[in-house]
Amino acid sequence: MLIRLSPLLVLSAVLLCTACAEGTEATGDDLQSPLSGAGGVAQGSTGGTTLGAGGYTASGSGGNVGSGGMSGSDPAMDGSGGDGEPMEMEPDDPPEPVIECDDTKPCGGGRLCCGDVCVDDQSDDANCGGCGVACGSGQGCCDGGCIDTATDEANCGGCGVTCADTCCDGSCVDPSLERDHCGACGAACTNNEACCSGSCEDVRSDVNRCGSCNNSCAGGELCCGGSCSDPDSDVQHCGACMVSCGGSEGCCGGDCTGITDDATNCGACGVTCSGTETCYEAACCSPAAACPPDSCGRLDDGCGGQIECGPCPDGQGCGEGADCQSGRCTRESCGLACSHDICTSCSDGRQNGDELHTDCGGNGCGGCSAGQDCDNNSQCLSGSCVCMVQVGSCLLRSKQCE
Repeated sequence: MLIRLSPLLVLSAVLLCTACAEGTEATGDDLQSPLSGAGGVAQGSTGGTTLGAGGYTASGSGGNVGSGGMSGSDPAMDGSGGDGEPMEMEPDDPPEPVIECDDTKPCGGGRLCCGDVCVDDQSDDANCGGCGVACGSGQGCCDGGCIDTATDEANCGGCGVTCADTCCDGSCVDPSLERDHCGACGAACTNNEACCSGSCEDVRSDVNRCGSCNNSCAGGELCCGGSCSDPDSDVQHCGACMVSCGGSEGCCGGDCTGITDDATNCGACGVTCSGTETCYEAACCSPAAACPPDSCGRLDDGCGGQIECGPCPDGQGCGEGADCQSGRCTRESCGLACSHDICTSCSDGRQNGDELHTDCGGNGCGGCSAGQDCDNNSQCLSGSCVCMVQVGSCLLRSKQCE
């Protein structure tokens, strides 16, 4: 905060200091204040002055308060803000005092007189070890010598900061472990490397330094992406790094193997099903050995397979012609939006399959009798399919067997 000093106060202080420097005592006439009359500033035996609560008082030994010195009635001198309110002073760190010197006033405390100012040549960057010896950019004055604090291990980043290892860019580092300064300042490792004993090493694939400098993989293992892996069993690295097995596979001896239907690796590598068991949905299963009584066709054996129970007669369900005694498996309607496959024949008393009429006209069923509808001669027993209504051409569905 800026404090305004009265010009009269400054003039009085100058007169007092002049008198002190000449070795004379200041009199009341010398320091008489125009504001307060004859009293002026009181003198002490040594002539010193200090600012008192109401004006000036003598600070030397034996000094007395002047009878009529400055009373402090000036708003700029009475400690108020000009309107009667006290001013708040914010304390600042006091600057290092500048001590002047010359041939008659030498410096003390081991300091040098450079120009007309006392300096500490052990720490002054402009006068390091002697007057006018200035340290360069990036240097500091330590014990009277210009030091590169970016690399000096005894003064790393500042005077007296000692490193146990190496100083790089003003910081103490261990070059045997530091990735940005591996082995030497500025020698940086890449993203896949670590600093191991002062050397950049790839820790993503090195089995002796897998993931970190001191991690070694066991015998037979691989280092894949910084992790030790057993290539005989790891489904993510089966047989080699980054070889991944499918969802229904296991890694068995370094090969991706289906473990849902392999009787020698059923559910897991090395799990073998016994006897007549099969591996079904990753579990050992005993299939049905015989057909139930009165069964026919192919039946589910309970383990994902089928057993043959002989051909079925007409009217039984089927999956294909081989399931039927007649060799014919025909899809028939069983209601609205319903159909099923059943065994049919040319002698079942029903029109089914590709038959034109009941048990005739279809593939393998022989020809139809006279008077029955036909499409061509092969569908008639007589071998003759004639048009019954001719209007230019034969009307649709008007042919009959003769």
